[in-house]
Amino acid sequence: EPWRLAPFFWLPEEGLSHKSDQDRVPYTTWRAQGWLETTPGSAVNKLTVIRRIAEIASRFRVAEIAYDRWRIEDLMQSAADAGVSLPKLVPFGQGFKDMSPAVEEFERHLLAGTVVHPGSPVLTWCAANAVCTQDDAGNRKPSKQRSTGRIDGIVAAVMAAGRLIAPKPAPSVYETRGIRTL
Repeated sequence: EPWRLAPFFWLPEEGLSHKSDQDRVPYTTWRAQGWLETTPGSAVNKLTVIRRIAEIASRFRVAEIAYDRWRIEDLMQSAADAGVSLPKLVPFGQGFKDMSPAVEEFERHLLAGTVVHPGSPVLTWCAANAVCTQDDAGNRKPSKQRSTGRIDGIVAAVMAAGRLIAPKPAPSVYETRGIRTL
């Protein structure tokens, strides 16, 4: 069974044409084709994204969402304030320790041809921009500093691969044998 990626991307609506010209990327075309969603205003509207994630989670069986710990409190607070419930949120480190095994697994599936995406030009662009950096021990992780453009879609896919290979907690003894009474 291949891994089927369902990528979603957001940018602010205000200034999208200017950003498209500045970055030399067809954001407005991608939006018109449905590959990119916009939020009102000049910055990505977290509440719009949160509501959209909740909607997506209701359509798919989303077991959990891996997240970068940087500024996640703002997103969680916005969700709580709006009364929006999200699937289980799991922190995912952006350093070599967490990213390297995930990169290796994602790469293994890519080379085996078991990663499928719906032809998203945004995800393809992120993949073309992605460059990994390596530490002295040979561990790898995507590097935003070394990449030529946005790589968020690939980073999210790598994080998802990392969660798929993460050790699952052992079931509670109460789940496997039931409750005993004395």
